[in-house]
Amino acid sequence: MTTDAFLASLCLTGFVVLFYGPWQEACTDFARQVIFEQRDKLFDMARFGKLDFNSKEYRTIRSNLEGMIRFAHELTVPRLIYTSRIARFKTDDKNDLSHAIARVRDEAVRHEIIEIVGRVYVALIMMMIFKSIICVICLPFLVIAYLSSLAFGKVSSECRRYVMKTGELIQAEAACA
Repeated sequence: MTTDAFLASLCLTGFVVLFYGPWQEACTDFARQVIFEQRDKLFDMARFGKLDFNSKEYRTIRSNLEGMIRFAHELTVPRLIYTSRIARFKTDDKNDLSHAIARVRDEAVRHEIIEIVGRVYVALIMMMIFKSIICVICLPFLVIAYLSSLAFGKVSSECRRYVMKTGELIQAEAACA
């Protein structure tokens, strides 16, 4: 084996060890940190009287966020694909989280909660993407496609809808875990 081949093998081994070791944990920690911050925002909303601490809506939303914190380490792209294709979860049906958000009477507060949950979903989706070697390789192409679509003004509502549907699937799986 030549020196170049040995060094290439060593570098590839090092990359794989880092990618499937500390990198996976760092991605999960990032997503959990975002969820903790969003849960704190929900707590602050209740602390300032926008929600009632004892309401079913607050408790349901908070417990769902906590479930996603506990579940984050198990979430991967293959598992999400399995859930969406093989297990046939129906995200068209509203889940407990969606029902709880819909029951919030104040429209401004409801919109704030939707933004909180949306940020959680984006963090979990980003975590899944960055924990998948295939997604990381495809990421530049996805960014180019996103930016070109953005230039034509087509992507924002579609992207938001996709994030919410994927997030609902993630939440449904977290509730079952």
